Amino acid sequence: MTHNSRAVYDQLLDHESLTRDELAELTGLTRVAASASVETLVARGLVVPVVSPTNVGPAAKRYALTATAGYVVGAYIRHGFIALAAADLTGRIAFRLETPFEDPDDAPSLLHSAITSCMQQAGADLSKLRRVVLGSPGIVDPLTGDFAFAFMLPTWKHTLTGDLRRRLGRPVVFENDVNLAAMAEARFGHGQGVRHLVFAWIDEGLGLGLVLNGRLYRGRHGWAGEVGYLAAPTPAPATVVVGMPGSIHQLASAPAISAFGDECGFGADPAVAVTVALHAGAAGAAFLDEVARRVSLVVSCAALLVDPSVLVIDGGYIAAGGDVLLGLIREHVSRTSKTPVRLELPTVHDEPILRGALQTALDDARDSLFAG
Repeated sequence: MTHNSRAVYDQLLDHESLTRDELAELTGLTRVAASASVETLVARGLVVPVVSPTNVGPAAKRYALTATAGYVVGAYIRHGFIALAAADLTGRIAFRLETPFEDPDDAPSLLHSAITSCMQQAGADLSKLRRVVLGSPGIVDPLTGDFAFAFMLPTWKHTLTGDLRRRLGRPVVFENDVNLAAMAEARFGHGQGVRHLVFAWIDEGLGLGLVLNGRLYRGRHGWAGEVGYLAAPTPAPATVVVGMPGSIHQLASAPAISAFGDECGFGADPAVAVTVALHAGAAGAAFLDEVARRVSLVVSCAALLVDPSVLVIDGGYIAAGGDVLLGLIREHVSRTSKTPVRLELPTVHDEPILRGALQTALDDARDSLFAG
């Protein structure tokens, strides 16, 4: 279908219903071109006339998207559980379920069962499924949609995605969980109205989700944003934690802040240590300032490399520090980065990874309607 049809479709995504005249005005098309695009979309079953007693004459007839023209499934997989949701092409969530998931040997069968169950409970035939996006910690090959390595699901085989595609007969891709959280924040949080967003996840590991021009950027091999591997000076006194020696992981990850908090007498739980430090006078202020300095190394690196419109920072001890820690991070970044950057805490707290999976699946499914 044409570029004009896509323009009409996108306007109907943003509005409950529109007349042909309204579509022409919003898209900048002539009425003839807008009408032709509407007819094309109606013929494809993607748009339907809206029955309304106020519709008088052809010019007043309103049109809306056919929500049931297709569905997508998004999922968030962690060791121990999987949360799934099915949404129609308007983005309305039709059903959500959660099921145990203990890194099974036959993951394709379990995932196939969960996806088909989710679609059934949504009242949709499996033939209407257009796209599945599964979010999980790990590295994903952006060319194939297969995971290269799943940190928390080490027994998974690289053939899993292909197996699942064959069982469903539909496109299936895996996506890194931080990328999906970034997508959720880009669409529903601080990224609204801006072109480029970086989402910095600082917890057990360090990772950046990059949303550039509204789309995820993964890099050639899927490693874009894996800043935890960047070389960094060893903290003084040297406190080595498990994983990636000599890297920034040793400075700012949750295990690193755990070791630092324990050393300073605030406890080994990084979120607790930060919370205690907020009320611990001068010693607490010094601890928080050092934590902020370490985080600022990650943030400054991202700001200089990507120059984003907004950079969102999240993670367990980041959330515990709240606006106080964010303010300290801003101070350090203002001294270390030559690029002005807007730093924020996240606003999307309700299942951001699952919401990002659904949004990514919807973007891909909608694109596929107009491919070729």
